[in-house]
Amino acid sequence: MAQLPLSRIPRTPTLVVRPLIADDIAHILMLQQLVYDETFLESDDSFAVKIAAGPETCFGAWFDGQLVGYLVAVPLKAHRGIDLNSTTLESTPMAEAEVVYIHDLAVHPQRRKTGLGDVLLVHLYESATRYGLEAYSLVAVQNSPPYWARRGFEPDGTWQAIGYGPDAVPMSRR
Repeated sequence: MAQLPLSRIPRTPTLVVRPLIADDIAHILMLQQLVYDETFLESDDSFAVKIAAGPETCFGAWFDGQLVGYLVAVPLKAHRGIDLNSTTLESTPMAEAEVVYIHDLAVHPQRRKTGLGDVLLVHLYESATRYGLEAYSLVAVQNSPPYWARRGFEPDGTWQAIGYGPDAVPMSRR
């Protein structure tokens, strides 16, 4: 049987979105360095706790084998934030949650303005909807409130963002 010339077939890169796992943390740490000011960088332990608390609400976007975006969110009992770089978190099962807290949405600088952030949000919304969850909260940083406002989020003065700096804006969407 003749061999096919597979080396000459052009390879098409594909986008794969899947739940994040602990083995992804090294990739997350590299991407966060490209995206955030050093005051917002979090430890591997912080990400491990959040991914463990949100196995159905944390997603990574991989393009041609490289992490190009991630969304870390956790189900909570009430609208509130999670302290930046926190390594402790009271886990709330999705079936008992009242809100999904979006802790981090990061997109590689070369993939911005491609809709990748919205792709990750759709995965989160679909997962939360399976449990009847439609309430979301987050802390907007680095001049991102307009981005979140275009997605239906509004400033929420009922809780405080701790550790995110003076320009952080707690926001929610119900």
